[in-house]
Amino acid sequence: MFNKFFDCLNVKSEAQGRRTRNENLLPYRDANDVRLKWLKDEFLDYINKWEENAANVHILTRDEQNRLCISKQTLEGLRITVNSFLELVPLMLRNGAKYVLPDKLNQDPLEEHFGRQRMKGGSNENPNLQDYQYTEMKLQVAKSTAIKVMRGNTRGRKDDYQKIDIHDMTPLPKRQKKK
Repeated sequence: MFNKFFDCLNVKSEAQGRRTRNENLLPYRDANDVRLKWLKDEFLDYINKWEENAANVHILTRDEQNRLCISKQTLEGLRITVNSFLELVPLMLRNGAKYVLPDKLNQDPLEEHFGRQRMKGGSNENPNLQDYQYTEMKLQVAKSTAIKVMRGNTRGRKDDYQKIDIHDMTPLPKRQKKK
């Protein structure tokens, strides 16, 4: 179940599914994709039953019951991720996206940026605004991509298109008022 779950949410490229002959690694092109139904009906049901079954083993202590299943926080994170994904993919496809690559829906660029902030901040684990701004200026001068994150849970992507400009102050397009 988890192998299929990870495959469904880690599609990296258009060709990955064809190259690996794994249908779960194909891009999402249809709002009614069978994988979306599987995530909703089977995967969520699986983790709900797993949690319920672990809690219903009454001959064990509460601590032993908790060890039969992944943590409550992880279960809740999985539910939030799946439900958000189930809303987002059809929305993107209905609004003009040709396909969706779930691997691109992550916060790695932000985590990498703040990882650089922590590294340049030295031993200061509780920076104030002035400390943050000073460190930000150092990152800009050093070109933040030159500073590699040494710790953290990001993959350290090399693709330039993954980098975000947190200083971009370009206004977002405004919606036209309906008459």
